[in-house]
Amino acid sequence: MAQNEKMTQDAWLFKLINKNKLKIQTTYFEFGNISTFERDKAENIRDLSDSERAKVIEQMKNYWANHERSSKEFLVNGAVVSCSQGTKLSKIKGKDHGVYTDSIGGQALLNEDDRNIYSELFASIFGSCKYETGKNKKCKAEIFSKWYGTNQSTQIGEGKASLTMSSYMNCPFHSKALIQPVTSGQEFNFSDSLFKYPKFVVESREEVIYSNVGYWNSYNFYKRKINMTVIRKLAIRNMSFLNPTIDQTNSKGYYERKWLEYLAKYVLLCNDKDILKNIINAFYEDVEVSIFSRGERCELLENYNLLMESALLVLNKVIEHQNNEDYLRTVGILPSGENIIIRMIENYFLLFIVSKLCIYTLYEKVSDNPPIELKQIAVFSEQRSDDIEAYYKNGVRIDYATHVYYANKTLFLLKSISESEAYIGKNADIDVVGTYTYISPVKSEDDVDDIGNIWKYFDKGKATYFRETLLVNVVATVILSNLDGTVALVASLLWTVVGSFAAQKAEETLQNKFDEIAYEQSGDSLMQLIKSLKAYIIYANIGKDYHSFVYNILPGKETEKIIYTFLDNIGKIYLKDKNSKKEECLFEILELGDNVKGTTYERINQLIKALTTTISIRKIPGVDIDGVETGMGILKNLKQLSVEAIIENKREKFDIEANVLLDGEKISIENFNCCTATGINVNILFRELLRRN
Repeated sequence: MAQNEKMTQDAWLFKLINKNKLKIQTTYFEFGNISTFERDKAENIRDLSDSERAKVIEQMKNYWANHERSSKEFLVNGAVVSCSQGTKLSKIKGKDHGVYTDSIGGQALLNEDDRNIYSELFASIFGSCKYETGKNKKCKAEIFSKWYGTNQSTQIGEGKASLTMSSYMNCPFHSKALIQPVTSGQEFNFSDSLFKYPKFVVESREEVIYSNVGYWNSYNFYKRKINMTVIRKLAIRNMSFLNPTIDQTNSKGYYERKWLEYLAKYVLLCNDKDILKNIINAFYEDVEVSIFSRGERCELLENYNLLMESALLVLNKVIEHQNNEDYLRTVGILPSGENIIIRMIENYFLLFIVSKLCIYTLYEKVSDNPPIELKQIAVFSEQRSDDIEAYYKNGVRIDYATHVYYANKTLFLLKSISESEAYIGKNADIDVVGTYTYISPVKSEDDVDDIGNIWKYFDKGKATYFRETLLVNVVATVILSNLDGTVALVASLLWTVVGSFAAQKAEETLQNKFDEIAYEQSGDSLMQLIKSLKAYIIYANIGKDYHSFVYNILPGKETEKIIYTFLDNIGKIYLKDKNSKKEECLFEILELGDNVKGTTYERINQLIKALTTTISIRKIPGVDIDGVETGMGILKNLKQLSVEAIIENKREKFDIEANVLLDGEKISIENFNCCTATGINVNILFRELLRRN
């Protein structure tokens, strides 16, 4: 790799036409003796013969005939040009306009003002001119006035059109002589990957060109062999200068963006942690983060965000159509003995969590210390009271380095100081520490019982009204907010543990519908809800305390049907104190209302809020005391629901009636199939329509 990157463009063109280096002889005198030795001359395109020059032009013409609409087509400083009537190749001598091919710098892109062409000392730019007559047939051109065929939609510098392989100039002396690009100047940096890029798949049978999107859209990327060199190029490619035309089929960066989408699909399907690690590191290893930037990564991870956006779109569509095998086959997600949905959720969550970490990297040391390491956590991990890893069995541990003030909040002062360059100085030592982040495997149904243990880990020694509770707020993980409004924002939400356990205000958003409130959440209620919905849950810890705990819930194959059944049932249940004349539908008490008319994702998260976080019992008509309960707690006790309180030194009890509206008549819930001898079978409320016994 390093050797390929050091290859010059001239050397690459020599290799392209299988031309060896020229040999030159050197004679020197030493102690009266004459010695002659032969050495290699550095490759120079000016040394190509007429036939070799024609071969280079033909090879590159054939390449670009099949590789249009790529950002490689933009000309950079040093692009090789030819004159249609000349005998020598030359190069464009452009300026640095501050726009580069790669996010880490790379080659400077040219604009319409870059009209200078290299010429060797005492030599003409393009050798001999076929239009010149007489003894002196040397090319006389030195100054060129204008580029034609420029790209106006992508501007480089201050409002200047960019140059592409379609651009050309006229000779100032012979208007029919055209100066045209032979190379864009970028090709040699791709070395042997040039003819593959941006296709990262290595095919074992007949090659299919990267631009055949009809073929690749339905391609199954599972367990395919990949070219990491191409992936690294995609990871660092500068997409920003291509906007706003990047999504148009005829734009120069269309296929690179398309292959980032295909890479997202490959990542979601990948079952090899080492390959996942290598792909993620390809996006991070060239990102140098210093203490002066306080861990900010700016535009260098723009392509990683594009990868995540694409992965989220694919995941959402697959979850939405997870019961439709024909659709899954159409998009290349073929059903198999393995649970593809679970792997896709786990891999997306890995991408997402990595994006939220403050990963410290140092460019010159990446080969020795990759940005992240992924380690599978053994199922038989030793359980110690002080080690959170035991609660992530069969999950993943991400090892990475971070600034010390991100690892320890008590060192917040260091962060404040670092914001002043005058104080810290440019030679200050950077304190970097190794740390871990844990991600669970996807859990569903009976597996979710494990969550109870981690809930207790965060809630040690805390007695609560509901056994185990945590304060949570809701943060939308929608990373598509900047995309076109026609894209359905159906992402699930990331629930995060925040602040203290006391009631407090906290900023939160549930797709712009929740109030700004922090909710005390019951772990038991959450586990019961996930089981009842047959949903998936995955969670993570960025640290070892509850502040860093996050979890994400996504629908399973039966979840949508279960939600419809549940909403139908609670819309028929009415509650009131037995002495009250007024009654209220359980649907309204839980504050569901119009909030459950969105996507399945939105409904799930509204149910999480309604059933697992605390609500005031004053919402039940006739109950005039302060107190809180979860929605799930109310459901479990519908058969014998009562509230006791001390009012003016006297114990008072409120007995709650639960009736079901059926055929215009309200009947006690005790007469319905959800009731057992001991209480309420919550699963029936979710999975069967209410009917009289």
